[in-house]
Amino acid sequence: MSTAPLDIEKLSIHENNSPTNLSFIENSDHNGIVGAKPVIIDNKLSISKYGDNINVFLAPLTNHHYKYNIRNKYINYINNDTSIIENKNDNFSIHKPALQESIDFSSIDTSNCKIIGLLSSWIDLGTKDALINKISFNIISNEILIAHYNHITNVVISPPKNVNNISNYCEILIKLLKFIKQNNLNITISISLPIITTDDLDYLSTWELWLKIKTLCNNNPNLNISLALLQSYSSENLDFLNKWVFEPVGSLLLSSSIFLPNKFKQPVLNKLNQLIVKKFQSQTGNDFKILLHGLEKYPDHEVTYIEYMNYITQKISKQLKQDTSNNNINNCFTESKNKEILYSELHSHIEQAFQTKLKTLLKLNKDAIHILVVKPDFDGSIIKTILKNILEMNQNNKDTNIIITVMEDNFINFNKITYLNKNKWGNILNLVDSLEQICQAVDIAITDNISDLNIQQNHIPEQEQMGEHFKFG
Repeated sequence: MSTAPLDIEKLSIHENNSPTNLSFIENSDHNGIVGAKPVIIDNKLSISKYGDNINVFLAPLTNHHYKYNIRNKYINYINNDTSIIENKNDNFSIHKPALQESIDFSSIDTSNCKIIGLLSSWIDLGTKDALINKISFNIISNEILIAHYNHITNVVISPPKNVNNISNYCEILIKLLKFIKQNNLNITISISLPIITTDDLDYLSTWELWLKIKTLCNNNPNLNISLALLQSYSSENLDFLNKWVFEPVGSLLLSSSIFLPNKFKQPVLNKLNQLIVKKFQSQTGNDFKILLHGLEKYPDHEVTYIEYMNYITQKISKQLKQDTSNNNINNCFTESKNKEILYSELHSHIEQAFQTKLKTLLKLNKDAIHILVVKPDFDGSIIKTILKNILEMNQNNKDTNIIITVMEDNFINFNKITYLNKNKWGNILNLVDSLEQICQAVDIAITDNISDLNIQQNHIPEQEQMGEHFKFG
């Protein structure tokens, strides 16, 4: 069933302030890292314009010269070599990129900057043509070695051009992952995929495609995803977001084309894309990346895009930090309330059991009843309950001598009970700090001290003076 498209005009966010001063935002565990794909001039990354705004760059590993030379070699081979007719491809080899065919990263300080490599997107991975597959694998493996040489630990690869050839695509991918392992390379391959398709009847097909690739590659830990966001979403159903957050998404890809102008003519993300960024940022740590590309279309405004995304990610970070703080407070409050409820239920159960036992003993007309209270919770509530029940149940039998002994081995609690006994309860309690000090037989032993409850009060509650109502021995 088709669903109505989201109203992007309503989703557009309009920032009232220019996001220039970010000093008020503190670092947290959910800072997203903003990166960009810079222009390449003379085989080098042109990054001076960015200043200190970013230190992550998305860049190809080889240039158009490599593509041109490989293409010409392939055309000459299939036009002139008879082995292609006999299905023999051993005569065809791919040379490693020369200096003039690869990007020069020598000017980049890799200790302060991180490069994410773009594997050649012009090749066709996973076709039914064995020669094309051989060429593709050799080109990609050469680029992976270039990445390793330049201390690049993450590369982005294009998805299959034809989903019907997914098994062939995964064969190449498995070979590349095996190549990485055999050469002991610290490199992760990210497959770039749109977060959903534009078909509202099949919008989850990219997620399903990833599941197939992941399964065919045996959940290889060196494989993850780079998700491309869209300007508009044909479905109002956001369950795709909940599905993706449980997958190994290493970065989000944001094309300049998905930004919308606000009333100040500045590029901004609509609210749904901001929600997506926040969702992923909240699920990951400081290594999560938001990568901008297509900025070369707006050479005078590249920094504006970057400053805006820095503002958004750091604002989200601040919100997440505040949400975490509020959740901790709420969790503590909820836990405390749950403990209070549990304690109330426990106290009620103790009181009922005490009433039953005391009633039985009073019917025996004993000369004395010895009650032992072991390590009471030091707010005195259990002792007050005991005294209240004795007063109510023993009115017609005042000849019975009731002895109440309290055993408390904690020095602080002992002193607090001593204070209550002297100032609130008329010295009706016998206080001891060990069971060895008790010589008389005990008729009722009782406690309300469950250490896991850990409910304590810092004040000494007001209690009635009840000592004169009893005979104590």
